[in-house]
Amino acid sequence: MRALTLLIPGLSWPHDDAAAVYRHLEAPWLARCLGRSQLQPASRSRAEYYQTWFGVSDVLEVALSAHYDGLSIEDGYYLRADPVHVQITQEGMRLVGPDVLTFSLAEAEALAATLNASFATEGMRFLTPTPDRWYVHLAAPPQAVFTPLQQAILRDMRQAMPTGAEGKRWSRYLNEVQMLWFEHPVNQQREQQGEPALNSVWFWGETTPLPTQVAKPNFSHIATEQPVLAALAQLSHTPLDSAPYDYAAAVSAWPEQAEVLVELDSLDCPARYEDVYQWLQRMAILEENWFAPAWQAWSSGQLSRLTLIAPDHNGFVAQLTAGMRWQIWRRPRPLTVFSAE
Repeated sequence: MRALTLLIPGLSWPHDDAAAVYRHLEAPWLARCLGRSQLQPASRSRAEYYQTWFGVSDVLEVALSAHYDGLSIEDGYYLRADPVHVQITQEGMRLVGPDVLTFSLAEAEALAATLNASFATEGMRFLTPTPDRWYVHLAAPPQAVFTPLQQAILRDMRQAMPTGAEGKRWSRYLNEVQMLWFEHPVNQQREQQGEPALNSVWFWGETTPLPTQVAKPNFSHIATEQPVLAALAQLSHTPLDSAPYDYAAAVSAWPEQAEVLVELDSLDCPARYEDVYQWLQRMAILEENWFAPAWQAWSSGQLSRLTLIAPDHNGFVAQLTAGMRWQIWRRPRPLTVFSAE
């Protein structure tokens, strides 16, 4: 493997208390990478990086995820309809997304079957290609504006309800789902096991046609667990793999001259949910499995280029090239350099 780019959502803590969080972080190998690299602050979303790499004007998340999940979106209208847990708090109701809930495809299919029996007269059909990515097929456009799930998570649910001409009707659908699932056998069993109930869905992101042209990126191989990047890789005919567990697995997976993009997603969820303990734990794993061996490979000449990308708020791009190996006077730079900016 000649060059490695690591796209790591959540690598830079996105909240205002970043300085306090970083004080508990021990990541000397990451600090070495940042200290020696050409380092640029860059608060760009991962979608914006996708746009640049694949030459698309917009990242159509629902259409791309549906394509990756094997759905033919040309036969009507689709929305995402992901299962969620509605948590009652003193401040109101807030959404907990499927990315922090543990449930099986069998549970998903049983819950969706109840919805399909009830909503068939509305021309709605729920599809569950994966446990945590659901879709609803519609007979007509929804005539409503929906809040994307990632923007609705942990907000007061009332502030993110559907709006537009038919917004009230879609809000009513959410209430009906909650009533149908209130005493569902799946949720009764989950309650007995101490698991949070799957007590609603979240409608969002009406599908639009797939992009007609997707450029081939400057990567010979792409590895990810995320459907949007995976779909773009497929549409651009770029070899696609699952994200490897560690750097050693990455080296064994691709040819010596490969230029590889790996999307590592383990930090994204704890960063979004402000779970400092989980974020620090997962950072320690990345430090051992990726930052340390990647630094050693670059410093010994096994990698000609190593790039670390932290998208979103407080983000950055850090690139290590062959000519930087001899700049041994440059000191390590911890993530705290971004919390001060």
